[in-house]
Amino acid sequence: MYRLAYAIAFIVLMWFQSLFTSTVHSVENGTHLFHYNSVPWFFLALMFVLQIAFAEIARRFMKDRILAVLCLLGIPLFGLLSLQLIYERTEVSETVIRHRREPPHTEYNVDVAWEDIQSAVKFEKEQAGMFASNFYNIGYVFTLKDGKKQELPSNTILTAAHEEIDRILAARDIPITTQRILIPQQ
Repeated sequence: MYRLAYAIAFIVLMWFQSLFTSTVHSVENGTHLFHYNSVPWFFLALMFVLQIAFAEIARRFMKDRILAVLCLLGIPLFGLLSLQLIYERTEVSETVIRHRREPPHTEYNVDVAWEDIQSAVKFEKEQAGMFASNFYNIGYVFTLKDGKKQELPSNTILTAAHEEIDRILAARDIPITTQRILIPQQ
């Protein structure tokens, strides 16, 4: 019964979070900034409360200290996952695109001038919706004029920024190819 109640509470919390937009787009001095808003932080705090509540239920009513400790160990795990909320952002200006990811994904931290980009491939990666229909996360691979490739893997922030990125690529006559990656049908 405990596991069922925990699973239902977790799923309801995730479903409720999926009803809200988790990114924000602002413009500062001509630079478009895309990052997470306060909604994921609020639900992260609710997740911490959920972990504490179920740990207390396990300790007091079930007299199971091991299960209580396991619930409390979920708090640092969710805290580690919250690094994404702190670090992940994309800045798009008329001269440069800056993309930042959380550790351990710092190899995708990119500062690329638009004038250095020869061509771009836009990946639309289909994601299975947890509570709704499928959706697409967007990523890019830029081929630079010196032959190097710069990958920006698909994620929520880049998906929010894709319209502005596509606008600048079109304005600078940079060829862009779109590739759709679908989930295999079972």
